[in-house]
Amino acid sequence: MPSKPSACVVLMCTTEFSRQCYLAGDYMIQINSTYNEDHIKERLQVFVERFYESMTTKLEGMTLKNITDKNPYLLRVKGFNTASDIVNSALNAYVSSAEETVFGNEVFEPLAKEVCNGNKALAEGVDVMIERDREIFAIAVKSGPRVFNADSKKRQIQNFEKAKKLAQQARKAYYPVIGYCYGRKDTEGHAYEMAGQTFWQAVSGDEKFYARILEWMEVPATVRDSYKGAFDRASNRLVREFASQYCDKTGEIMWEKLAAINSGKRR
Repeated sequence: MPSKPSACVVLMCTTEFSRQCYLAGDYMIQINSTYNEDHIKERLQVFVERFYESMTTKLEGMTLKNITDKNPYLLRVKGFNTASDIVNSALNAYVSSAEETVFGNEVFEPLAKEVCNGNKALAEGVDVMIERDREIFAIAVKSGPRVFNADSKKRQIQNFEKAKKLAQQARKAYYPVIGYCYGRKDTEGHAYEMAGQTFWQAVSGDEKFYARILEWMEVPATVRDSYKGAFDRASNRLVREFASQYCDKTGEIMWEKLAAINSGKRR
């Protein structure tokens, strides 16, 4: 594997000096120093295909309500005049909002767990526990750095506190880590937070691992074609349903009826 840069120093203690160095960006926690490239590439292929399978399932589960819940006033002002315009706008928005979460759940998070090569954690909210001779790493894997609000961050800290008891019983140094699979966020407070290149290097020992993921991602044409077919079928099905309920005999959209189902008083 490529050697680590000279500026990278491995932390093996939790002194105040070490924390300050970590915050300065000159030091990092090294969790693993190697990985099985062939195994990771094989698993990544599986995860990518699962992403497409999950997105296909979401498309197949879309109903007309997903369309009529959209802001009818925005649809009107954007000049949409056909059932196809409205449905495909809603479909694209739905896919765009869902794919980030699905990609995190199906690709990033399981990939990080594979690279960490640790044990399944016993504590809630901790994905992987890695035990060494003198330390225990409790790792919570997140897709990107903007996943927490105040309440969920508080719960994560509480979960780390529960996992800490295992380290105390074993009389080992304890490192709670939140690893974000993309982005930039390298801080230390109640837990070490590492994102993007920093996180992937910490769990793999490879400074370029974050870039290698892109090189290894291959999507077979059959998988892409299957997903496009699922999108087209969802579009055709929902256009038919929308037109039958919200278009008049001449094909004009009945905007008042659409506004009534979306914003009218409940009857």
